[in-house]
Amino acid sequence: MPWNSRFIKPIVPAKGRPIATLKDALDYISALPPSEQSAVTQEIADAVQMAAQGSGPLRVTEACMVRLVHDPVAIADEVPAEQPAVTRRDRPS
Repeated sequence: MPWNSRFIKPIVPAKGRPIATLKDALDYISALPPSEQSAVTQEIADAVQMAAQGSGPLRVTEACMVRLVHDPVAIADEVPAEQPAVTRRDRPS
């Protein structure tokens, strides 16, 4: 899927231009100040890149971008918890 792949409906942030393509989405994420970036924001950027490479779903990426643009506080609070190490005892037999 090329970088100019379009979302179903452009995402309109409070400031700036509408986000209509995967390229627009990556540009938006790249322009975020460090205070607004988180591990989840990086995961969304990775999803945008995967969609552009054809290995990720465009519609899921679009939904993630809508949430990032319209509810960035909730996104910042969703820092993934570290997964506990799996020990030999934890593995199924």
